[in-house]
Amino acid sequence: MARFRGTVQGGRGEVSRLGHRSITTDANGWNCGVNVDGGNYGADHDRFEVYATGGSNESRTSLRIAEVAEIDGERHITLFDAEGHIVAQFVA
Repeated sequence: MARFRGTVQGGRGEVSRLGHRSITTDANGWNCGVNVDGGNYGADHDRFEVYATGGSNESRTSLRIAEVAEIDGERHITLFDAEGHIVAQFVA
């Protein structure tokens, strides 16, 4: 059984992909988009990093904008500014 599962819905229906140790996905427009890199770290914790991208034109450098991590059974969310500094953290 895979640890990670990603799905995408488009004009031709839905497809999915599995990942055992990690998973990466991109959703792009022409000039902007997002990339999500997910994986596990430590004991049994999952972590996903979200990046703003330059889209399919790759007209801009990717910026890490958020991280969602499972730590000791709680979902920790961290938001970053353009310089990579933490601007907010909370537990959901």
